[in-house]
Amino acid sequence: MTSTRFGMIGVVLFVVALSELKAYQWDGGPEDKAKITACLGGRASFPWSIVTGHDGETILNLDWWFQAPDKKKTQIATYESKHFYATDDVRVGFLPNAGLSIRFARPRDSGNYSVQVEIQQANSSLNSSVSRTVTLFVSDRPPATQDGALYVTLSDAVRDDVTEDWTLQLNCGQFVDLGYPPVDVVWKTPSGEVRKSSYQDNDTFVLSLSSPVQGGNYSCHLSPFAPAARCLTATSPLKAPAHLYVDVRLLYLEARQRELEQANEYQENLLQHQAMQILQHNGIMANMVQVNKDQAMQISQQNGTIEDMVQVNKDQAMQISQLNGTIQDMVQVNKDQANLLQHQTMQISQQNGTIQDMVQGNKDQANLLQRQTMQISQQNGTMGEMKAELVEVMQANKDQANLLQHQTMQISQQNGTMGEMKAELVEVMQANKDQAMQISQQNGTIEDMVQVNKDQAMQISQLNGTIQDMVQVNKDQANLLQHQTMQISQQNGTIQEHTGDTVTVPLRFVSGALTLCIWCK
Repeated sequence: MTSTRFGMIGVVLFVVALSELKAYQWDGGPEDKAKITACLGGRASFPWSIVTGHDGETILNLDWWFQAPDKKKTQIATYESKHFYATDDVRVGFLPNAGLSIRFARPRDSGNYSVQVEIQQANSSLNSSVSRTVTLFVSDRPPATQDGALYVTLSDAVRDDVTEDWTLQLNCGQFVDLGYPPVDVVWKTPSGEVRKSSYQDNDTFVLSLSSPVQGGNYSCHLSPFAPAARCLTATSPLKAPAHLYVDVRLLYLEARQRELEQANEYQENLLQHQAMQILQHNGIMANMVQVNKDQAMQISQQNGTIEDMVQVNKDQAMQISQLNGTIQDMVQVNKDQANLLQHQTMQISQQNGTIQDMVQGNKDQANLLQRQTMQISQQNGTMGEMKAELVEVMQANKDQANLLQHQTMQISQQNGTMGEMKAELVEVMQANKDQAMQISQQNGTIEDMVQVNKDQAMQISQLNGTIQDMVQVNKDQANLLQHQTMQISQQNGTIQEHTGDTVTVPLRFVSGALTLCIWCK
């Protein structure tokens, strides 16, 4: 219980002590963290003042500190035992009772300045410390314009085609130097509203106004809080605001007039462009017309050429038709000649059969004659002379038989040649048929085929002539053979008259040839 009482007494005493410590108060001077501007070569003052309580508070000492941007804090002055000490006693001075002043300000003097006050409480060993800080800007040059004054100009009104809203732009300037730190301008509308600039365009501050735009007097002036603006002289025209009266309806009319002029200019340019395009198109059309004329002339010439080609094709078709007729006639003639040759071959074959029958009959007669001769030889020894004559006759018959055999061999060879020629003729006829079909399908090579047909027709004609010659030879040989057969028959009759019996000369075919055999049995 006792410890609790002592604790409560301690809290009360501490609270009383704090209340005694806070008996002092600041009296005037810049607020904590305030911003102060000084002009180049001018004076910067920080007139801080602190009032102590009536219960015996006293200020023991004062310390002033400076911190440049990106630098450490350094002590520049102190007040102790009623004496003021400064690192630069020429430029840095004391202002009662806690203030500080800086003369001949320079840009390097810009930074944070602070004061620290140490206070001793009455009847107490406790001390308290309080401080305040300000930021100093030293402007090395004031702002400047081209002619030393501010002017407000108005840009053309612009209408948004999508939203159909109008936009105006007011320009304040023109600055050739914004000073340091750079200044800003403040706008005031006809209704008294204070507005900041919408944006900065190089050396001009711009205020954008969207519809509905308020008509009336607009003004711009330098911001009173701009450090560089405070360095202007009292008579500088830049301290006076610049005004401009905005007639909204007139601006809209002018803007509309400009839009119409722009639209008319655009229409004129468009019409001019279209006219140039039409002229170019007309030139192109004229060229195309000329090209069409040239093409029409070429087509006409081509049509004439085509008509000539059609006529040539017609003539060639007629020639081909005539040639086909001639070929068909030739084919028919070849067929007739082949049939005739076949008929003649059959006749020759029949004649060969007849000759073979005659040879067989001669053979039988020869055998009979041989038997009769032997009988005569046995019966009559005096027939030696007749036998000698008979031998001569038989030798003559033998010679004629040899001749007949030779002629028969020639006939057999000619028959083989005629068979080959018949096969060739059949092949030629088939080739003629194939070529006739190709002639009807291939008009492009008709001249060559006509020439080939002519050559083949000549070959066929020559072959037909050869066949006719061979047929004539066969006829002559057949006549000759018939004549010789008649001679042999007459000789046999003569022999029969001498012997009283028929003597037959045997003939036989050996290897396809007719052979005379005198003593064959």
